[in-house]
Amino acid sequence: MSGISIIKDIRNELLKNTYIFETVSEGIFPYVVEEDAIYPFIVLKKNSLIPSYTKDGVVADNIQIEINVVADSYIKSINIAEAVRLQLEKKRFNGIFNVELLNNSDDFVGDAYVSKMIFKLTK
Repeated sequence: MSGISIIKDIRNELLKNTYIFETVSEGIFPYVVEEDAIYPFIVLKKNSLIPSYTKDGVVADNIQIEINVVADSYIKSINIAEAVRLQLEKKRFNGIFNVELLNNSDDFVGDAYVSKMIFKLTK
């Protein structure tokens, strides 16, 4: 599969982590959060996909994804964010051969703490 389905791959990889599975297994959403979602949850979003080509065709997809960890406490949001980073960074899985954290920032939106991470992946 190409990088087009990267969010599905990332969700499946995150659910392999016991802590993430037990904490947010019902709350890993692609792009849009369900209206009745309960904290904590994770929102996955693909920001870009740029293919690398040679004369033989596509050799890799360079993908940037955004992962937002949303929780009702700051400590919970950063604990989950740490688990996400450990599960993904520098790992190889399902055709993905490089994962790097580009940026992390914290925010407070509405009544929730958000840890926003930007990752660069190569598939």
